[in-house]
Amino acid sequence: MRSIFFTLIIIFTLLLMPVNAGIVMNISADIPRVIMSGTQTQLLVNLTLGTNETGDNLLITDIVYDANVGWNTSSYLILTNCTITPVNISDNDLNVSGILKHRITYITSLSALPSLTGLESLVLKVNLTTPNVRNSTYTIDVISMWSFPASKALVINCTSLNVTVSNGDINRDGKVSLKDAIYLAKHVMGLSGYEKIYAHGDTNYDGKISLKDAIYLAKHDGSEWLRKNLWMIKEVPSIWE
Repeated sequence: MRSIFFTLIIIFTLLLMPVNAGIVMNISADIPRVIMSGTQTQLLVNLTLGTNETGDNLLITDIVYDANVGWNTSSYLILTNCTITPVNISDNDLNVSGILKHRITYITSLSALPSLTGLESLVLKVNLTTPNVRNSTYTIDVISMWSFPASKALVINCTSLNVTVSNGDINRDGKVSLKDAIYLAKHVMGLSGYEKIYAHGDTNYDGKISLKDAIYLAKHDGSEWLRKNLWMIKEVPSIWE
């Protein structure tokens, strides 16, 4: 009897809930998975939207990351089908299960609503400055909500990204220099005494550690001569990759 009672409550609750079948909002996000510390990077959020709802609407996207660790937002841009979309922005700190987080909120509304048969894309580009750390991994959460107040219909979607920030101090001597690029090259070549690296070695973010990363690091932190002349090295022998 009790199970029938709870079943009836669930059915009644579902009947009262707004029907969201008329709203489509798919979300994806991308950012380089490994980033040099103290540099700028771009978070790219893509929303695919469609609806059979009409009237006023509110599209909210939250970007949430650990507070007080050195992340900063430098600029942002929202495009709807390649057209700049006006947006209101706010930010604040909040406590999430005992962890202090920073939240940036982007709020806009769509005047021309995309249909369910003609989905449109909204792209949010956020330029971020990374923390100055030796080697740390962070989680960035992206949450979007699209609501229609008149009908009380809404849809919520989210995704998370894990990002490694590294300063390139491969040999752990307390500074980033050409010595780190040389150390990384010796590590890739398997030389004795260079088995362990102390910062993330995939400096060019291609998903593997190779001599290309040593060259990238040399260009990033090497001498002025190297920065001027290493541009000509575009290929390395495949045996070293």
